Amino acid sequence: MIIQKPVADYGNYVYIQGEKARTQKDKILSSVTKRRKAFFDLFMMIKSYMLPGNLLCLGARSGCEVVGAALAGFSKTIGIDLFPLDKSGIKADWHDMPFPDENFKNVFTNSIDHCADLEKLIFEIKRVLIPAGRFILAASYGQKIGRNIKDRAKKNSKEFLFWEHPKEISDVFVKNGFSLIYETQFSSDKIYILQVNK
Repeated sequence: MIIQKPVADYGNYVYIQGEKARTQKDKILSSVTKRRKAFFDLFMMIKSYMLPGNLLCLGARSGCEVVGAALAGFSKTIGIDLFPLDKSGIKADWHDMPFPDENFKNVFTNSIDHCADLEKLIFEIKRVLIPAGRFILAASYGQKIGRNIKDRAKKNSKEFLFWEHPKEISDVFVKNGFSLIYETQFSSDKIYILQVNK
C-alpha cells in the first residue's frame, strides 16, 4: 500500500522541507565524511548497471551523494535540493526541474519519501533522462515496517510518501514507463535500477 499525503498548500510543503536545513545544519554537515564514503561505496557497487556519463541527484541537501558519485567516476554529477547546504547542490525543485529534456544519463534519489507528488516526479524524471537512461532508487523499508503508515501520514512530518515495502515504489515506476533491470540491498536500503522506456 502506498499513501501520498495530500499537499493543501505547496508553500507550506516547501517550508516543512526546510526544517532540517534551518534547525539541524551543523548536525547534517558533521556526518558528511562518513556519508560521502557510503555513497562512494554504493555507486561503485552499482556502477556497471549505470550509464557512463552525467548523473543528477535529487534531494542532495548535504551534497554527499554528489561527491560520492564523482569519486566513483561520475565526474559530471550535480545535485538539486530545495535547501542545499553544500556548494555542490543547486537550489531547485524536483517537481519542476530546471533542465532541458533528455539531459541526463542517470538520475538518483534516496529521498523519495519527501515527494509531494509522485506522478509529477515520475514525469520529470522521465523528461530529463535520455532514452534508456537509468533511474536509481534507494528506498528504505526498515523505517516503515512495524509502524502504522496511515497514522504516520496524518502527522505533520517531513515525509509525504509512505509504503509498506519499497518494491511498491519501484512498481509504480514500472507501471509508468520504466523497466526494472536490477535490484540489490545496500545497508538498510533496497536499491532499484530502472531504465526509462522511450
